[in-house]
Amino acid sequence: MKAILPYIILVGLLFLSATMILQAQEHSKVLRDFEVWTELSFETKLSKKVGVELNQAVRLDQNGQSVKNVFTQIGIDYKINKRWKFGGDYRWIPESDEESENRFDVWLRYNKKILDRLEFSYRFKAETQTSNFSDFSNRFRNRIGLEYNIRKWKWDPSFQIEFFYVYRYDFNNLSRIRYVLETERELIDNLDLSLGILYQRNYHKTPLTSSTAALVGLSYKF
Repeated sequence: MKAILPYIILVGLLFLSATMILQAQEHSKVLRDFEVWTELSFETKLSKKVGVELNQAVRLDQNGQSVKNVFTQIGIDYKINKRWKFGGDYRWIPESDEESENRFDVWLRYNKKILDRLEFSYRFKAETQTSNFSDFSNRFRNRIGLEYNIRKWKWDPSFQIEFFYVYRYDFNNLSRIRYVLETERELIDNLDLSLGILYQRNYHKTPLTSSTAALVGLSYKF
């Protein structure tokens, strides 16, 4: 059973990714878009349990031909024990023709190996976003993930599903479901490359919108 488990996991992840793509195409009344999300991050440890991270991201939409947004994010995290970690982030999203957006969040994450090479994770995040510090849009996010470590294989796959709930004056309900299939490997010492595909459906807009995104990220740890 252990010998064929990696293949079962890979087939399952491929099936999920195919489902994501087909779901993105099956509804003619849903406005669709293809995006490209790129991110460069720097991570370091302040102590054995405290870490900080700086991210610079550029996201393209309209089939990757237009800049959707550019943002800078800084975060800090604290490792409670080998399974629990919590932290917080601040994201600055400049706008050329409007006031810049500011997003603050706090999160709690749980990780546990459920099989020899299969790891389960859960993250709860509460965030609020504002441009003028008088009107706030609040959102709660629940993310479930699986990651499989394949023996003698550097591109370990992971799959995540995340549910977004928005609470504001004009909308209080499930606003988005996001699926992510991703892999990551070390290129050189302390430098990791991540590649993936994302599909998400937005429910708080009329007509409904969905997007598929290619994910590319570089992370440097020092």
